[in-house]
Amino acid sequence: MNGWDLLTWIMATGMLAGVAAIFVGFLRDARGILNRADGEEK
Repeated sequence: MNGWDLLTWIMATGMLAGVAAIFVGFLRDARGILNRADGEEK
């Protein structure tokens, strides 16, 4: 495994962590969005 392979794996792992953080934030916010949508008058 050369340096570029190692860098690729490090970057892919970092991107995966970022995607996971964004998804967790979305799930936390989605609950609030759904609660606001249920409380609105139609």
